[in-house]
Amino acid sequence: MALLNEQTISCLGDWTAYESKLTVLSAQESASVDKKGELARDEMRTEVLAFLARNTNLGDAAIRKLVEQVYVSEPIRRWHIYLTLSLYYSDLASLQASVLHREQSKYFELRADEARDQAFATGLGIVSNPVPAGMAPTIETPAETDMDRLVRGRVRFLNASGVEGSPSAEFPVPMAMAGSVSLRFDELPEGVASWRIYLAEDSDVFTSLNADGFAVGENVVLTPSFTCVGPELRSGAQMPDRYIRYSRNLGR
Repeated sequence: MALLNEQTISCLGDWTAYESKLTVLSAQESASVDKKGELARDEMRTEVLAFLARNTNLGDAAIRKLVEQVYVSEPIRRWHIYLTLSLYYSDLASLQASVLHREQSKYFELRADEARDQAFATGLGIVSNPVPAGMAPTIETPAETDMDRLVRGRVRFLNASGVEGSPSAEFPVPMAMAGSVSLRFDELPEGVASWRIYLAEDSDVFTSLNADGFAVGENVVLTPSFTCVGPELRSGAQMPDRYIRYSRNLGR
C-alpha cells in the first residue's frame, strides 16, 4: 500500500469499480474526476491531522511530520474512493442543478464517513522510516532513431534494508528495433539506497529487469533483446510499525 502523502491513494480503476457510470460521465462532462481525487486527498490529510492532534501529545511540527508517515490501509483507500465520488457528483449537481446527482453525492459522502470512522477505529498505521514513492528516471534514446516499440516502466525505490516503497506511475520507455536505451538516476531521495525498474510491453504484468536494485548514477542499458528476470510487481510494500487510535498508541 501507499502512504497518505503520495499522489495516488486510489485511481480511476478503483472509482469505476464502485461506480460503473463514471466512465461514461467523465467522458461527457467537464468536471474532472482526477481533480476531485486530489481534493479528496487534501481533505483527508486535514482530517488526519486533526485526529492526530486530538489523540497524541505531539506538537504541531511533529504532527505534520507524522502525517507523512501514515499508511494507506484498506479503510483509508475506501475513504478516498468514496470521498472522490462524492466531490465529483457534488460538482455535477452544481453544474446541472441535478437532484439525482445531489443524492448520489450525499450517498457517497455517507459511505466516506463510514470508511473514515473505520480507519480511525482500527487505528492509523505509522511507518517509522518511510521509503518515498518511485518516480520516472532520466531516459536517453539514440539520436535520429524511430522509436517504434513502446515499453512501459514503473520504478520502486529501496532503502538500505531492501524494503521497497510504492511504485511510480507508469511512464513510457521508447524503444527501437535497433539501438539501446539507457535509464539512470543522478540522485536519489533521502533514505533511498537503490532503485528497481519494472517493465511491461504486451501485458499489464510489470516484471523487474533484475532481482537486485541499481545504484545512484548507474547507467541501466536496455537493448532490443532485453529480458526481465523478475520478480513481478506486487502491491505490497512497507508496513506500519505502530498504530494510533482514539487516545491510544499501539506497537506492532
